[in-house]
Amino acid sequence: MTKTKKPKLEIGQRVWIEPVEMFLRQDKRSIDEHEIIEINKTSAYAMRLDLIEKYKDNMQEKKHLAERINQRTHEVKANGWGTHYRLWLTKKDFEMSVQRQSDTKEALKKAHEIVNKMSLERLQKFIQEETA
Repeated sequence: MTKTKKPKLEIGQRVWIEPVEMFLRQDKRSIDEHEIIEINKTSAYAMRLDLIEKYKDNMQEKKHLAERINQRTHEVKANGWGTHYRLWLTKKDFEMSVQRQSDTKEALKKAHEIVNKMSLERLQKFIQEETA
């Protein structure tokens, strides 16, 4: 699978980062607002806004607190191994994802209730019609 090239991040740009476990668990998803504080050819470094305010005088010393983002794929690298965060370029994109997830979960719940109420013969006939 090839990874698509994303637009370059710029210093001062706001991004939102969501922990992957929140995304996978699908409940109580939340994001933190970050600002790009440094970029180079391959990476961008984003720091939470509250940390920027706290360490604005010595940000280079506190660079280890920033999240490293791959400029080409927008993967947020964790301090250890792997990718443990999901990057959102706008808060609206995140909110739309949460809404889609909620709508899908509700539709699946309704479909499950309908299937549970069907008789075996009707369910078998439905499956045959859908797979034909």
